[in-house]
Amino acid sequence: ICAMARLDGRVVGIVASQPLALAGVLDIHSSEKAARFVQTCDAFNIPLVTLVDVPGFLPGVDQEHGGIIRHGAKLLYAYCNATV
Repeated sequence: ICAMARLDGRVVGIVASQPLALAGVLDIHSSEKAARFVQTCDAFNIPLVTLVDVPGFLPGVDQEHGGIIRHGAKLLYAYCNATV
């Protein structure tokens, strides 16, 4: 889940896993979506709130051939480079 919210009148970006969808695992699409959202929040100096309940990356041949490691690393890189 990537969403904008207001806490005490201030805009924040919220990144959270959804345990009801695929048990909360990260797949290629969710990793890309979260990485873009983190980079967008960083570009506009919007603080991030991260709620984590992730068992790991989605296993499977399709995910491996699609480059799940590369896309998962993009998410980690986005968080490491974020200044918010």
